[in-house]
Amino acid sequence: MPAPTTPFQPYAAVHKQTNGPGDARPSSLQIVEDCNLIGKLSSKTILITGCSAGIGVDTTRALYETGAKLLLTARDVPKLTKIIDDIVANAVHNKSGPKPEAIEIHLDSLESVRKGAETIKAKSGGKLNIMIANAGVMATPLGKTPDGFESQIGTNHFAHFLLFQLLKPSPLNSAKESGTLSRVITVSSSGHRMSSVRFDDMFWDKDPASYNKWSGYGQSKTANVWMANSIHRRYADKGLIGLSLHPGAIMTTDLKRHL
Repeated sequence: MPAPTTPFQPYAAVHKQTNGPGDARPSSLQIVEDCNLIGKLSSKTILITGCSAGIGVDTTRALYETGAKLLLTARDVPKLTKIIDDIVANAVHNKSGPKPEAIEIHLDSLESVRKGAETIKAKSGGKLNIMIANAGVMATPLGKTPDGFESQIGTNHFAHFLLFQLLKPSPLNSAKESGTLSRVITVSSSGHRMSSVRFDDMFWDKDPASYNKWSGYGQSKTANVWMANSIHRRYADKGLIGLSLHPGAIMTTDLKRHL
């Protein structure tokens, strides 16, 4: 397939038939290849959260081929390290790029987020071109983070919100220095339609018995969308854009562990 005129235009037709593995939809690596990005992002630094399982692994696998410096977070660093070794060993194009670096962050703890942010700053040298807020949980039983948040919005939104705020100077400065756009990408979901943010009882403190796991997930995904929109409104004129996306109904990952 020739390089597309836009990243999405060539793929509309093949998404009309979604039969599962083996259908005509492109892989993440194919899209990187089609966009002529193999080895082309060697000057960029990319942060991805939640890279020890699920779509975070495939996102890493594809972006590794671009030659970018990858900073990856997970709760389970030994597991993430094995995944990094596998990605490097089985790279299709990138045989000499920088090895991705593993950073421990527990997104249900703001203390861990703050500690992880300091590690990211040290490893990145203050440079950050792309942040992909990918990690998340779904449909969990009612629970609270150590900071008192309902676990889904605490993990999926507030942790990423704080991480962005702590790292914000880096993508802004990187955009200014490079003359190219920096990006913050939040992995949301069409699940945002299940609930807006419940400002009257966001954490089910008033009425725990009324907790609905899908409302909890939905409000966290709405918050992801709002975060991206807010970043774009506030910082696009400074070279930092915000994007959110629905990754599709991918039921082969650990995200469905509570179903």
